[in-house]
Amino acid sequence: MNSLAGNPNFIRADGTPVVLDAPDYTADDSNDEAYGDASSVAAQGTVVYDFSKELPYSGLPAGCTFTLRGDAPGASLVDTDNIDTPPSASGAIDLSEAQVTAGIDNAVAKLHADVISESYGYSNRPGSYAIHYAANDAAVDAGVTVVASSGDSGVSGTVSSPASDPKIIAAGATNTLRLNAMAYGFTGWVNNDITPLSSGGPTPEDKVVDLVAPGYGGEAACNPNGSDCPTNTQTEAFGGTSQSSPLIAGAAADVIQAYRESPLCESR
Repeated sequence: MNSLAGNPNFIRADGTPVVLDAPDYTADDSNDEAYGDASSVAAQGTVVYDFSKELPYSGLPAGCTFTLRGDAPGASLVDTDNIDTPPSASGAIDLSEAQVTAGIDNAVAKLHADVISESYGYSNRPGSYAIHYAANDAAVDAGVTVVASSGDSGVSGTVSSPASDPKIIAAGATNTLRLNAMAYGFTGWVNNDITPLSSGGPTPEDKVVDLVAPGYGGEAACNPNGSDCPTNTQTEAFGGTSQSSPLIAGAAADVIQAYRESPLCESR
């Protein structure tokens, strides 16, 4: 997320950046996954987009506009170079457990994050995730909320690891069909049912998804000069349980903020 710090949707109204610990606060050149995750949590809604430009096949006239605002716009985002990902166009992204564990350790021990969102996963092969489980469990034991994507394998696939860890929140995905309805001219739609792509479980330990959030038909801030964003628009389509996880993480951040700002909390 460091390399999207300069995107205008991640600059607060007072000029301060949403992304902390960035080596370059003017950079706006990242991959689409990072933009999607960041938009879900903390897009500021400060940029006005035109549907006719961002969704050119929608048939909507110029002047029909929208903004993108995350579900926890008051939250700050942190990331580390340990877990930065290459462009998705380069193929599957492979990280060692050591890299992932270093990222978790940095977020907890150095940056003192309240919430961690993990929009990635791998199959439940015995022994292949023991260290990762331990790192996430240690984060939870330290008081950090950890959310992970359940996976996009649909009803044929179980919850992927690390979401299968009993101590963390496994995120499932629901439909948000408004954009599709607008694009194809439907006058009505049904939201909030589980989207077919969402993994549901059970895991070998009988765990199913814990919470669900939108994971289909979403839109995110982006930059056509970025490494893997559309070249003709300022936004991109975003979805899957990779969207659901940061939305749930943002909701957790909202709850933490509400408790910290409550009179009961202050009186203690």
